[in-house]
Amino acid sequence: YKNKKRKLVGRKMTILKILPLFIPIAIGAELPEIGGKGITEFAVCFLLGYFVLSSDEVQERLEKHCMPLAITWVGLMFFRCITYQLYEMKYISFETPAVDITWFITQNIFKWIGILAIIGLAKRYLKFHNKVTQNFAAASFPVYLIHQSAVVVVGYIVAIYLSGAGFQYIVI
Repeated sequence: YKNKKRKLVGRKMTILKILPLFIPIAIGAELPEIGGKGITEFAVCFLLGYFVLSSDEVQERLEKHCMPLAITWVGLMFFRCITYQLYEMKYISFETPAVDITWFITQNIFKWIGILAIIGLAKRYLKFHNKVTQNFAAASFPVYLIHQSAVVVVGYIVAIYLSGAGFQYIVI
């Protein structure tokens, strides 16, 4: 890809071109899962992140539009919560094709808008540098490696000797 002459041009990726990219994620979500995990869906998200969201121009555009994206994301969150409560109270049924399709579409739009909103918000509000952040940046990889191994070992031991998921979570 780096040697190709034809590449994705970040300045041509407007918000109106970025928003419909939830469709490949939705298609990936419908493909068969492996071991209960949507490998295709995750692969599509990774590839979109690599080819589209890694562009500086796209990130600047997301930073510029982060508030509308975040508000839309929160609105979709409320819609999903209300829809789920209506389902729990037996007012609607996912057996109805219109409800099932609407839920599926909003679920995938919700995922994609959330990704875009978080990237935009992080780009706007988390780009500061001070002595503490510089020290954390230098130490982040070794801490990550050590903490991952420690969490796995402690989790294994705790799962053997303690019962109750909530208690295990607190101990780990």
